[in-house]
Amino acid sequence: MSRKALLNRTFLDCVRDYLPTDALIHETDADGRAGAMVPHGRLKEHTFYLFDTDTQEAFWHAIAELALEQAKGTLLACFGHYQQARPYLEWLRQAACTLDRVELIGAGRPLRSIPHAHFIRDSRGGCRDFRLVLYEGPRVQAMVISRQLQTATGPQPDRHIGFYSLNAKVVRHFRTELLDVAQGRAAAVQEFLRLQAIDQAGKAFQRELQRHQVALDQTLQRLRLDRNRYPAAQVRSALERSLAQLQAWRPHLPQGAPRATDS
Repeated sequence: MSRKALLNRTFLDCVRDYLPTDALIHETDADGRAGAMVPHGRLKEHTFYLFDTDTQEAFWHAIAELALEQAKGTLLACFGHYQQARPYLEWLRQAACTLDRVELIGAGRPLRSIPHAHFIRDSRGGCRDFRLVLYEGPRVQAMVISRQLQTATGPQPDRHIGFYSLNAKVVRHFRTELLDVAQGRAAAVQEFLRLQAIDQAGKAFQRELQRHQVALDQTLQRLRLDRNRYPAAQVRSALERSLAQLQAWRPHLPQGAPRATDS
């Protein structure tokens, strides 16, 4: 097992320790809608999932545990309002006393019960819809970011869409971007939207590939069973049409490699 795979498995094992038995984690499809449920052990970095608040909190606690074990580095957390940090006061206080720096982005009055933390006011509300906890340590980096699900009937307080990362470059970029947005140097968290667009385009292409695979399997089976009715030339023509349809997908694919794949 590679170091990356081992790190991912170790991290997900830590998340599992905080997951209640009824926690919900769903795949998202090419349109961002909920799909099948996913066991926690099959989660992948930089893949967008739909999850409930219990799952979000499990990721937060796992990252906090990782940070406290390292006892060095920087932790950044983002809330819509500082009052939303109250359920996490215990480990936020521990982190503020243990780590080199703890930064909290939010609106409202800073919490005096975390005296060593650095409070960064989200004056323009650019980070309001995002929930994030991010840790940068000397050996390990981790983050989970999500935003509240919006539907035709309005916001869903207990449903979030987002992803996690153990990639140093991704973690570093999001820390810089969230601070830039909170402090007015940038207008929006564009990297979240960019990675979500890549995720959806990739899932749409996978869906198209699967459809063509099914059609190819059916064509080959017909050729094997009835060579007179389905001559090779006809099969070749069908394959060429299928390839042409896949080529037509090129404009829909994301341009450039996502930063999430950087090592």
